[in-house]
Amino acid sequence: MSKSPFQHIKATEIPDGSLLPIARRLLTSAHRDPVRLALSIIKRAPTSRLFDWLTVAERLSERRRDAVNDEIRLGLRVTGLDVGTARRLVFAGSEWVRRQGWTLLAEVAFDGGIVAALWDELLGLEVDAAPLRTATEFPVALELVTKAPIDVAMLAARLSKRPVLVRLLSSGLFEAVVGLVSPDVTLKIIAAATDDQWPLLRDGCLRQLERSGLLLSFWRAAGPALRSDAGGKLRARLVDDPAVARTIVAVADPTFLETADASLRELMLSWVSANAGLFPRGSPYLFALATHAIAAVRDWGLRHLRDVGLDVPLAVRLLECGSPPAADLAREFFETLPAANGREMESVLALCGHPQAAIRAFGQGFLERRWASLPQVPLVRFLAKQQDPSSRELLATALLRAPRLVAEAPGFDERIIRTRVRANPVKVLVMARLELDPGANVPIQLEMARTHSAGDAAWALRQLARLALSGQPVEGFSIDSAAGV
Repeated sequence: MSKSPFQHIKATEIPDGSLLPIARRLLTSAHRDPVRLALSIIKRAPTSRLFDWLTVAERLSERRRDAVNDEIRLGLRVTGLDVGTARRLVFAGSEWVRRQGWTLLAEVAFDGGIVAALWDELLGLEVDAAPLRTATEFPVALELVTKAPIDVAMLAARLSKRPVLVRLLSSGLFEAVVGLVSPDVTLKIIAAATDDQWPLLRDGCLRQLERSGLLLSFWRAAGPALRSDAGGKLRARLVDDPAVARTIVAVADPTFLETADASLRELMLSWVSANAGLFPRGSPYLFALATHAIAAVRDWGLRHLRDVGLDVPLAVRLLECGSPPAADLAREFFETLPAANGREMESVLALCGHPQAAIRAFGQGFLERRWASLPQVPLVRFLAKQQDPSSRELLATALLRAPRLVAEAPGFDERIIRTRVRANPVKVLVMARLELDPGANVPIQLEMARTHSAGDAAWALRQLARLALSGQPVEGFSIDSAAGV
């Protein structure tokens, strides 16, 4: 049998660079000697040649590729892998070479500093760049992220701009990232995680949200995020996942009531139901609760208000809000107030002095129904200060019923009597009261007799005449000279 010409050639006699041009032919040879020669050269090749040998190996059969890889591993156990060579491998144009580079880093020549430096550079690439795509899709490369001293703050900053990089994260790393990014970013990362990955990330995410006091801001941000959740993935991971959804009840802040996004309606009802203690009697948030944009929360809020009770300012606000159920609750509160109670007078003052006509009208009806149990002196003084016609008419009616209180409304008769419109209902009421006691206000009657219209003058003269005929002297008036008063 003839001997191979390669049988006596020693690997140490041939520089590995000289072999590269014919390496593929040697490695694909049917004879063992050429293959052994090439493999022995690969084993002692410097790491600077690693890329070249892997490029050659890529085109070999799987069996010969494995042989080349075995020799490379043996060599690397001695020489190690420098950052330059590692970078050349994981940034190579070939997917196979890139994967081999990560595999060698993981199995033979792991160096946390090199891995961290490589990931730092990779994260700066465009999302669709081939080296980054390989790194984020290749399990071996992803596993290295958990072992390397990755700068979590840097990673968080990158994730803020590119949530799709979530595939890089282990549960522990994601948990750390959640404490460093805004809730908006956390929600984007959650939406970007794969269906296989999210269950592994979820518990660490929830722990960090609770530990860092981020649940309030997280759930506030969830509403807008859910509105733009076209595929429904975020809803499935937040609203439809009991483990996540129940964390909303741990938000112990009444300002969360400001969240009124319909996408959270079921969870908001769970939240208020579990946190009724945040809304005691007198709470400034009771109004928001009773007028909430989410109907289920609003209905619960109205029931809660019945339980804890209203005060007058809140009841007035409910009348103002325009919500029929809220207004009905307010009217029920006013109508069921105990008589001769301090809140009864407080209610009259708030309602009858209100700028909205409809609320004033309700208040005036309330006053008339409660007149007998109200403190009348302060009530008359209050009404005397009001300028709207309905309040004046109410005061005129009250004084007609109780003329003894006229002194509590100084100047009222004069202001009304000087009104030139005879048919003014308030003026009619004042004149009716003066007819009952013509001597009650002689000066205003003399003024009417001298300066007012013929009708007013005739009425004033009749009152003065009645007074004179009764024997009471009226300065400036006599029966004989009545026509010339």
